[in-house]
Amino acid sequence: MTTDGDPSVDLPFPEDREAEDHVSRAEALWGKPDDQGRHLAYVVEHGDDASEEDYSFVGNMLLAAIDQAVRDYGYDFNIYSQSRYYRYITSEFSNPLVAKLADGTLVAARSTSRPGPGSSRTIRKPTSQEHARWAGLPIPPEPPPQPTPEPSLIDIVWSRLVQHEGASFTTTRGRAFTYHAYSSNLWLRKPDGSGTSIERRMIYAALNEWPAPGPTALSVNCGHKQRTYIWALLADPRIMGL
Repeated sequence: MTTDGDPSVDLPFPEDREAEDHVSRAEALWGKPDDQGRHLAYVVEHGDDASEEDYSFVGNMLLAAIDQAVRDYGYDFNIYSQSRYYRYITSEFSNPLVAKLADGTLVAARSTSRPGPGSSRTIRKPTSQEHARWAGLPIPPEPPPQPTPEPSLIDIVWSRLVQHEGASFTTTRGRAFTYHAYSSNLWLRKPDGSGTSIERRMIYAALNEWPAPGPTALSVNCGHKQRTYIWALLADPRIMGL
């Protein structure tokens, strides 16, 4: 990566940009700059429980965010033509990471943390509040919290399955079984001590085909051998409330 500590360094100017008002274009894309003329284009958000390795990935994502901002600006480039269109003017370990485009526009990407694992990382546009703080503008009020979405059918059914783990269920042929619930599957236990796994996706597939008159009416997406037990679970009033 090429860096340069002098933001006044000249870069080759693409001919198709010579007549363009780059100031208005930059503000249309990214809003007002800060007091150093830097436009905040993207934010890399990561969990606050970040290791040194996690932070290295954040740095890579900042580089990717700058690349995307340059493309948003309209420059079509590849690794071989990068230096024709922009140059980093801060170290790759800087936060914010700043690049100077060929027409002199300064574009930045910065990182911020949120509660959670450091391995959780996203690139996003800055919020209105983040942009206002960056540009020294009056900070708008925070948006109202979004209403909690209604739980989906699979979430409701899965929570009931978790609630009733260890309870005895019976197949259409009178065979009893129990199960232990995990985050993404049920481990079925038969009276003879054998077991099998029923994955959450199988329950989801069965719900998309429900109601079904019997186990064989369920498709193989529900598991060829598991259909008997899935049908018994969903037909039980404790799970579906039917």
